[in-house]
Amino acid sequence: ERSLRYSLLLKDLGSGGKGYKLVATYNRQPVFTSSITKPGSGITGSIDISNLPPGLVQLTLFDEKAVPVSERLCFIH
Repeated sequence: ERSLRYSLLLKDLGSGGKGYKLVATYNRQPVFTSSITKPGSGITGSIDISNLPPGLVQLTLFDEKAVPVSERLCFIH
């Protein structure tokens, strides 16, 4: 299984990230969504990319009001 690992630091957020959502898209189609349900200083996880062809995955972190607060591009090959 191929996977994309991520790590988020949430230390400067008043809510500790509770209610935030991480969304991964490939060709503008969502391929992964995760909601942060517990406040904390950080989270880690992985996204299964074994079914995706080579290309770009866009990771976007949304706050509790669905406003994007951070974005990253990942190249998969």
